[in-house]
Amino acid sequence: RVPRMSEMFAVLAEHAGRRLYIDIKNVDLEQLAREAHAARVEGRLILASTDYDVIRAWKRLAPAFSTLHWMGGSEEQLAGRFAELRKTRFAGITQLQIHVRATQTGDGEAFTPSPRFLIEAGRELRRHGILFQALPWQSGDPKLFWKLMDLGVASFATDYPDAAMTAIRDYYAQPRRP
Repeated sequence: RVPRMSEMFAVLAEHAGRRLYIDIKNVDLEQLAREAHAARVEGRLILASTDYDVIRAWKRLAPAFSTLHWMGGSEEQLAGRFAELRKTRFAGITQLQIHVRATQTGDGEAFTPSPRFLIEAGRELRRHGILFQALPWQSGDPKLFWKLMDLGVASFATDYPDAAMTAIRDYYAQPRRP
C-alpha cells in the first residue's frame, strides 16, 4: 500500500532528524504546500523533479522548503540545461543531482559526464549555494564514489547506500593533502 502524504508527514513529526525526498511526477502543488505547511515539515521535505518549472512553482508556494533538481543525459544535454538554469541564476534550486555513468575502457574507467564537466558544475553550484549531488548510475563501486568526491561532489543518491556510506567514511578517514 502507498501511504498518504499526511501519514508520511506524521512520521516526520515523530522523527525530527529525518528528511523526506518526494519525487514529483503529477501532483497538485497547492494542496501539497497546504498539507506540508500544516504539518510543519519545513526544512525536512525536499521536492525532487526533473522539471524546472515545477521546482520554480513549488518555491513560489513554499519558499522555506528545499528542492532537488535532478538531471541525466549526455554532457551536451547537461551543458544545455545548465545554460538555461544560468539565465535564472539557478533560482529555486537548493540541490542539483547529475546522473553519472561509469564505463570500462581499455585504459581503465571513464565516466559521463567528464571529470572536467563535473568539476566546473560543482564550482558553479557552490557559488550559488547549491548542494552538488551525483547519482552513480547502477554502481556501488567505492572507487567511483571516491573519484566523484575528489571532483567536488558533496552528496549522493544511490541504490547502494551501504557501499556509499562505507566509501564516504573511508574517504574522510584518510589524511588530506594541504
